[in-house]
Amino acid sequence: MSAVYTGGATLVALLAVGDMIAKNSAALNGFDPKTGKYGDGSYLVNWFDWSGGVPKLKDGLSFDVAKLEKPGDSASKFIDAAGTLGQLLTAKVDGQLENAEKNLLVRQIELVRERALQVLEVNRNQLTLTAADGKMAVNENDITRLTTLEGNWARDIGQLVDITRRLIEQNQHYMDLLIEYSFYAYRALDLWTLSNLTPTYSFDMGYLHPDDIENAYRPLPRGDDSRVKGLLGQYQTSWSRLPQLADLHRIHDRYPLDQDLYYLHLTSPALLSDLRTKGSATFPVPLDAFPNRFALKVVYAHVGLLGARAETPHVSVRFEHSGLATNRAEDGTVRTAQAGPLAGTVLAGFDRTDPGPPTLRQAFWGRSPATTWRITIEASAAEQAKLDLGGLTGVFLTLWYWHRGAAPAGQAAAPMALTADFAGDGRADRVIWDPADGSWRVTPAAGGSARTFFLGQVGDLPVPADYDGDGRAELAVFRTSSGKLFTRPPAGGPPVAYHWASADHVLTADERSGADRLAGALDLRATGLAGAMRGAEAFDAQSAACGLLRRLVGLVGTVGSAGDYRPRLAEALVRLAAFAASAGHWDQADAAGGESVDLYRALAAEHPGNDEFAFRISWASIDVAIHLWGKPELQPKALDLAVTAIANLRPLTGRNPTYRRRLAQWAASPTVAFLSNVGRWSEAAALADESITLFRRLTTESPTDDQLTDEYARSAIDIAIHLWGKPELRGKATDLAVPALDTLRPLATRIPTYQPQLAAWILSPTTDFLVATNQKPRAIPLMEEAITLYSALTKTDPTTYGPKLTEARQRLTDLQH
Repeated sequence: MSAVYTGGATLVALLAVGDMIAKNSAALNGFDPKTGKYGDGSYLVNWFDWSGGVPKLKDGLSFDVAKLEKPGDSASKFIDAAGTLGQLLTAKVDGQLENAEKNLLVRQIELVRERALQVLEVNRNQLTLTAADGKMAVNENDITRLTTLEGNWARDIGQLVDITRRLIEQNQHYMDLLIEYSFYAYRALDLWTLSNLTPTYSFDMGYLHPDDIENAYRPLPRGDDSRVKGLLGQYQTSWSRLPQLADLHRIHDRYPLDQDLYYLHLTSPALLSDLRTKGSATFPVPLDAFPNRFALKVVYAHVGLLGARAETPHVSVRFEHSGLATNRAEDGTVRTAQAGPLAGTVLAGFDRTDPGPPTLRQAFWGRSPATTWRITIEASAAEQAKLDLGGLTGVFLTLWYWHRGAAPAGQAAAPMALTADFAGDGRADRVIWDPADGSWRVTPAAGGSARTFFLGQVGDLPVPADYDGDGRAELAVFRTSSGKLFTRPPAGGPPVAYHWASADHVLTADERSGADRLAGALDLRATGLAGAMRGAEAFDAQSAACGLLRRLVGLVGTVGSAGDYRPRLAEALVRLAAFAASAGHWDQADAAGGESVDLYRALAAEHPGNDEFAFRISWASIDVAIHLWGKPELQPKALDLAVTAIANLRPLTGRNPTYRRRLAQWAASPTVAFLSNVGRWSEAAALADESITLFRRLTTESPTDDQLTDEYARSAIDIAIHLWGKPELRGKATDLAVPALDTLRPLATRIPTYQPQLAAWILSPTTDFLVATNQKPRAIPLMEEAITLYSALTKTDPTTYGPKLTEARQRLTDLQH
């Protein structure tokens, strides 16, 4: 066969092969035949280097040969066949036989090509199958995991259902406790107040029927929690009623109580014999022993075994309440209450002395003292104390009890602003106490919201202080009608009553610190009330403070010792005289003032080297004299006190010059004023000269003391005003007033706050004195100065100084005509 075959592989054949390769390898290499892109965004054509005419794979790129092995073989064969076929189609042959041979060869090659295509298709399908098998395996694994997860969820749901059941059961338990506690709260308040609130209590609070609870559980495993939510909603409704208990607490705290003592001297031979022989005896306390007392409740008791002896100061005895007691309601009806016996331990003494609140708690809470009591002396306690009852002559019983007092009469006073350290942090908490309802509105200094407590009633005085010595103040009120102190800690707890200031109470050494604190608190409250212009209340508080200090003086009785309360009492009496005079209680003012001066005289006599006591005689005399002067009948006494004070102070200034300033002040006012008012003009003029001379000397020694300069000018004006009442002394008065202006003027120039005072003194009395003494020309420049001062002052305060400016201008016009 002679034939020449020419031709080559065409570009179409190469692209077809590339397409076939791409279709068969896309599943494994991420190639998308539709877009011609691989997963990283590159095109197939970008993987080859075309610069040499023959495409070669670019450096740094590689194919997974293992994955492309079979498709590559097929593609290789296909490329060979395609190349051969292309050459045959373009070859030129001669002759019929050669042409037939050529056609057969083309047919053979086409068949080979078809076979290669089929093989490539098979390989592609195999790859697709392999990928599908992989996906199925992943899906089967996911199904397995989901099945496991579903089982875990089911188990968790079961556990959550169990937890929910337990929580609801526990909540039901809490509800049961709440029901029980609520009932006891209602019942306890009834016992305490003799009221009848318990029948209003509803026992359905917090109760749910067991079937309702079980029906709520069953749908939980299938995800239905609607019934549980309803169940919890019912609990929430029950819990919302909890604040009702707080209302009970407020009723308890606001229930007004008073406290008294009941004394009983038991001398029955049978009782004394039972104690001696059996160590135990009973005795009744009738309700009639407490007339006009309602809702009685025992606080604690004290027993005195009179005539008995022991080696110890006390012996423990058992004091027992029988449980059956009578009481009196507020409407006067008698109530009987039955309970079990209740006993407490009492440290019995051997006399009538009441040691106050016991160190051992006696649990008679809420029980009436009107019952049958039993005293038992245990053999072991008697042996330990070496108790001898052979000389027993009686048993002295003291019962401390709360009772409902009569409602206080009168209108409630205005609320009071107080401070006290309730937290013990050294900072003063702000308080508003309202006597109308006994409420204490406490705002902590450390921050936080205000809280409200209740203690006290109309007529009480708030006296918060640290009475129990724990470093924190207690809520406290002093009942002026009975002299009792009632306290309650803000943290909670029952009220406590102290009888330190009660009329029939004998103060003991153990009560000294508490009584001292109460006296200080009353003194402080009185000063605050006086500053608020509440003189009557200030007088009541100061009277109680002085009464307590008198008791402390009697208790200590050691002259000159650190515990001598007389200096403190003398100072408190001076304030009492002032408050009494302000309230119109002139007799009490006179008595308190005299007692104070006498106390200071006694102290000065006992301590002749103590100049302060000698000075205090004059200080008290002057202060008392000023307040007694308001009563015409007491003016002679006030004058005598003032003159005596000056006479007492003169020799003291010779020993201690620091007192000269006081002598100059008190000589000018009030002594010169008092002497002038009673017509003792010569003494007034002489004392005025003494005062002015002292002031001139003092201001020369201390020229930079602005306060001293002001005092000098004021005293000169004050003396001038009082001497003006005597015509013969008007020239002297004028000569005092004009220099007073000259003294104040430099001070007013440097310190503008003195300018209103300077202008006022020009208007009156200085220009009046100058005109009246025929010195009008000297008055005109002074009035012009007043106009200048008031013009400047009117710019800052026209309401106050505008009328003054108008007056000054009018008076200047009058002076000029």
